[in-house]
Amino acid sequence: NALKNLRSVSSGNEDMFELIKSLPNLKRFFYDINRLSKSLQSSEQALKIVTAFYSGSENNISDTGNNQNNANDNHIGNIYKDAGDFVATISSKYEDKNAPQLIILRDIINMLSTGLVIQAGNEIQRLWEKEVLNTAIYRLHKDNAEALFGDNGIVQMFAEKHLRPFITWQDGSPIANTWEGQVF
Repeated sequence: NALKNLRSVSSGNEDMFELIKSLPNLKRFFYDINRLSKSLQSSEQALKIVTAFYSGSENNISDTGNNQNNANDNHIGNIYKDAGDFVATISSKYEDKNAPQLIILRDIINMLSTGLVIQAGNEIQRLWEKEVLNTAIYRLHKDNAEALFGDNGIVQMFAEKHLRPFITWQDGSPIANTWEGQVF
């Protein structure tokens, strides 16, 4: 009886029909999102992921939390791309690009990328405190601008080591890069 009701509600509704046809892919989408969301539990893993996406090397990030045989499945970049491709494919089949189903799927992707950027920022903050603020150079040489900000200064070394993927330089000024609309 429930199937009859679903058919009567969805008959003539192409959007509903497309969504039903894509249920196996939708299941994979949520499976992938679940795998990606586990990266939010570790700020170190989130920083690796976000660094790779901002630098364009997202296919090189291993999904260390999963021991599957398919090597392609073990790349976070591929998982994230597949999830985004699924949303794009589904969106292309809907006449109403602002259908609630599409908004929810897009919001899930946006929420995940925002969460990864926030976690990465937390890790950058932790590294800043550890590698800059808690060093003898910082504590003993606060008045020495060269030791702090010079070409080989502690701040410059930190920026080169950790911030390079997130910043581009234009006319001598740093500009924050973006990924999925997220400014770092």
